[in-house]
Amino acid sequence: KLIVLTFDDGPRPKVLFGENGLVSLLATNNLPAHFFMVGKLVEFHRDRVKFLHEKGFLIENHSYGHENLLEIVRFGGEKACLENIRKTNNIIYRATGRKPAYFRPPYLATNGLIKNVAEREGLIAFSPHKAEIDTRDYVFHSKKRSSDELIAYVKKEIALQEQAGFTKHILLFHELPITTEALTSLIPWFLSQDYQFSTLDDFLK
Repeated sequence: KLIVLTFDDGPRPKVLFGENGLVSLLATNNLPAHFFMVGKLVEFHRDRVKFLHEKGFLIENHSYGHENLLEIVRFGGEKACLENIRKTNNIIYRATGRKPAYFRPPYLATNGLIKNVAEREGLIAFSPHKAEIDTRDYVFHSKKRSSDELIAYVKKEIALQEQAGFTKHILLFHELPITTEALTSLIPWFLSQDYQFSTLDDFLK
C-alpha cells in the first residue's frame, strides 16, 4: 500500500514555507514528495527551489509557463513543444543540479506527440495514469470549501481505487493552503491505514 505525494503549479513560497507551511509538514513526517514546477516561477524563486532540492524533495517539469501544450503544438508544432519542455528542464537543472525525471502537462492536456517529446528529453510523461487521483483541491480552494470536504473526497477516491484493485496511489495536489490543512489530517490517517509514502520511482517498480 503506497502513497506518492505530488504537487503542481509551484513554487508558491507563501504555501511552502513558514511554521505551518507544506515543507514543514512534510519534513516533520519525513515524507518524500515530487513538486511539478513551472519553469518561469522557478526562475523567480531559484533559491527557494534549491533549498527544496537540498531538503531531498524532487523537482519535476510542469512546463515553462503553465501553458496548454496541446495549444502550443497546434500553433507552434512539435518544435515549440520541445523548446518549452527543454527550457524548463534546463531552468530546473540550473537551480538544483538535478535534471527532472518526470513530466506532467498542465491541465493534464497531452497526446502521443507531447509524450514522445518529453521522453526524448529524458522525462517520463506520467499523466494521466489510471492509478493517479486528481484530488481537485484547486476546485475546493476556488469555491472556498472546507478542508474537511477535501479530506472526504480524497478518502472516497482512495476507496474507489481500492475497490478496483489498486493499492498504490499517486495523489495530484497543488500548492494551496487548503491542501496543507487537509494533509495535516490525511497523513496520520494514511499511516493508520498502513500506507507507506514513497516516490514515483518506487511506484514504477
